[in-house]
Amino acid sequence: MSTNNEAEDFDIAEAHQHFAMELYNLVWDMLDRPERDRLQDELMIHAAHAAAFHWSQVGEPEQLQRSEWQLSRVYTNVGDKAQALHYARRCFEVTQEQRLGDFDLAFALEAMARANAMNGNKIDFEQYYVLALKAADQISETNDKDLFLAELNSEPWFGMK
Repeated sequence: MSTNNEAEDFDIAEAHQHFAMELYNLVWDMLDRPERDRLQDELMIHAAHAAAFHWSQVGEPEQLQRSEWQLSRVYTNVGDKAQALHYARRCFEVTQEQRLGDFDLAFALEAMARANAMNGNKIDFEQYYVLALKAADQISETNDKDLFLAELNSEPWFGMK
């Protein structure tokens, strides 16, 4: 049973922050699994959307953009071409609107390349992939650059790379 003091101690922004981080990390863990069943895929999709919602309440532009990227990757991994491309575009739009660069720009370009590869859009894949490689050169932090390049070199590329 809740008391008035407990309600006064509750901070909604802290709750959003907590759930955003927990869910975002849960999705990463699920993406890293070598195999998932259909129910785990559904859970991963729900968790990615929930993380994006919580970030929309308290996040900075980078968290909002990274949530869109994660949604694109989730849908790529579960084989939903339309949704993968939709969220890759959203990621790229947020990146442009917020003038994000460095690590975030590189990942937005990677999302566009991967989603276009999945959809069989060879010309768009090639354009965004080349731009992603160029953006990698602009990543200032070595650890961020290594993380990005590892992601860029990971499958699936749907036979385009």
